[in-house]
Amino acid sequence: FLTIALILIVVLRQIDEGDGSGGKDGPSKSKPLLSERLSGLVSSSTREEMSRQGGFWASVLLAFVVAAEAAKRRAKVPEETAAAASEAGASLFSPLVPYLTLQAPHSFLVVAVGYALWVSLKVRAASPREAFWGLTFLRTLVGAFGGGIMVPLCLGKPPGPMGNDAVVTAALIAWYLAHRCPGDFVYELCREQGVTALRLIPCVCFEVFRANFIVTCVLLANATLKASLFHIPIWGPLICGSMGGSFGQFLPFDKGLTPVEKGFNWVMLSAFSVACFTHFTLNEPSMGPRIWSAFAPHYERSEATVRVMAVCFLTGVAVVQETALGPAWHPLTPITSLLSMLVEPETSSSRPFRVNSLSFRKSNAHQKTM
Repeated sequence: FLTIALILIVVLRQIDEGDGSGGKDGPSKSKPLLSERLSGLVSSSTREEMSRQGGFWASVLLAFVVAAEAAKRRAKVPEETAAAASEAGASLFSPLVPYLTLQAPHSFLVVAVGYALWVSLKVRAASPREAFWGLTFLRTLVGAFGGGIMVPLCLGKPPGPMGNDAVVTAALIAWYLAHRCPGDFVYELCREQGVTALRLIPCVCFEVFRANFIVTCVLLANATLKASLFHIPIWGPLICGSMGGSFGQFLPFDKGLTPVEKGFNWVMLSAFSVACFTHFTLNEPSMGPRIWSAFAPHYERSEATVRVMAVCFLTGVAVVQETALGPAWHPLTPITSLLSMLVEPETSSSRPFRVNSLSFRKSNAHQKTM
């Protein structure tokens, strides 16, 4: 699915470049690009509906591919063939594992800089360059590492900026690149209207770091918290993993619950999804091995494998969002749409009991007379 999407992007861009070229006379300004001609054929409301339908059917296609792959892996395969496939897969991806799991030398700092740069670019877009440098730096620090501050505090551990010097160092470097770089070329190249290929670098770093930190928060919470109602702690690790991957949106605290007024965005949904997958495959003793054998029977059930899976999932979705389907699309659209249908929003007409000021005054007058 990802390969087909990227091929379509390249083909459409080649068509656009062909349509915009004027041969020997230079680029033609009168002939619109293919995307402009297509957008002119339909109204804005129709395009929005097509976008929603496209996201839904893309999610269905992705779910179908995943189900087919799971069914294929569950089929009976000779042990020698399965062992050979496992060794081949391990030899193919083993050089990348230390980098995807941030275990290679200096990989943590490099990826953390890209992660914080992605946040700092959004801070820069929302505030002028002439803003006080301390304000923009603190917004970058708490926006990028807000989960690394709150989750350790909830578990009685030192916050990330105090426990690891690489955190503040990465935030400083990212802030300088986005806000004070000479010529301002980093922001111009990596902003939303910049070069997509260069913009993907901090985007991928953001998802790689976020995936690893979600897994770290889940494992830390499971090792710190004690079981209460169930045989293992359930909600504590899930909440900590979700906070680790999305809590920066709520900081500083003057935002309140504004980030969820229009629903849970993809950053929140993906953090909760990765936290659930990590917790129930690694920490759940009875159901975890069954889930693992159903979806990844040829891979070792380990922390490193879960980290690599989380990285591939989040980065794959991010690349598709940035290059093809837009930030509104995500593979969990059918699930969120179903939940929205089941849990209808409360309206004034749906409230069975309405208390107005007149009835309230009448009831008070009646109580006084009694």
